[in-house]
Amino acid sequence: MNSGEPKNLPLPLSGYKILTAHCTEPLSNHSKHIKYAMSEIRRLYPHINSISDLTPEILSTAKSSFKNSKAAKYMYHLSTENTRINTVSAALKRCDIKTLFREINNSEQSMERFWDIGTEHKFLCKHCTQYRRHSRRKMSG
Repeated sequence: MNSGEPKNLPLPLSGYKILTAHCTEPLSNHSKHIKYAMSEIRRLYPHINSISDLTPEILSTAKSSFKNSKAAKYMYHLSTENTRINTVSAALKRCDIKTLFREINNSEQSMERFWDIGTEHKFLCKHCTQYRRHSRRKMSG
């Protein structure tokens, strides 16, 4: 499970660079819904200490008590993002670029569907897709 603390992951991939970006968009609207959802989840599951403890299964049970549909959407994205983070971590350790890019794309699609974001993040996913196409051509040609 994720501790919620930043981790340095090994990047045993030569010739690659990873770019991370942090958007400075205020999350006050998201925070309000997340705080509400976490209070409801903790009422039902007192052992849940943080979002990183949340699983899609727990959320599935807890969301019926939410009076706020945005809270359920946001929490669904966060709970599935926890799984994606673990998958990406394992993919980096195996030098598995295909899985890494797939999970980046899955995260982007989840953010669009459940997180109510704009489209400024599409740059990274677009380039991951272009890289995959380019790599396939290089391998087959």
